[in-house]
Amino acid sequence: MRVAPSWTMVCAIVFSVLALSASGAVPAAAESLAGQASVIDGDTMEIHGQRIRLFGIDAVESRQRCIRGGKQWNCGKDSAFALADRIGRSAIDCRSVERDCYGRLVAVCFKGAEDLNRWMVEQGWAVAYR
Repeated sequence: MRVAPSWTMVCAIVFSVLALSASGAVPAAAESLAGQASVIDGDTMEIHGQRIRLFGIDAVESRQRCIRGGKQWNCGKDSAFALADRIGRSAIDCRSVERDCYGRLVAVCFKGAEDLNRWMVEQGWAVAYR
């Protein structure tokens, strides 16, 4: 014999799922953001006023200097310029993985089919981490 659930039980289950989702205990659907990007530094960009941190990579900060051949150079600025040059004026599509402690979207970003996070590491402008 099969017992049909009562409306009270169904409502309680739906309410519980909604409450858990609102509390963050159940992950929300992945966010996606697309548009023309402004590069902040080698691992951060902005689209429509939303800061995006590139997932799984770490690049030097835009004001950071490095030493090459015994001389200082603006490696942070060059890292940001490399990303900006690669993007150009193309539309960028970023697919979120999470939000960081600063509220930034942490995402894998693409120019067409090209994974920009991977490109930054392959070109030596960032290191992979996680």
